[in-house]
Amino acid sequence: MAWALRPNFLILPGDLVDDGTKKNQWIHEFFAIMHPLISRVPLFPVLGNHERNADHYYRYMDLPAPEYFYSFRYGNAVFFMLD
Repeated sequence: MAWALRPNFLILPGDLVDDGTKKNQWIHEFFAIMHPLISRVPLFPVLGNHERNADHYYRYMDLPAPEYFYSFRYGNAVFFMLD
């Protein structure tokens, strides 16, 4: 449904999965559900408490160092992404 709105990017402010230490939640829940959207638009996630600072988050997300906080510009706006 979100793709029907043709967004330019997607921001997810934490809690991408219920338990970030469980690989099956990333593979079979997060990526399976999100693929139609994140295969078309950039994803800007923020680490949440449910990710538990697990290695899976850092393996699956390609973010500017140090990854638990970063910023990006879009047009004349600056977005500050903070854990």
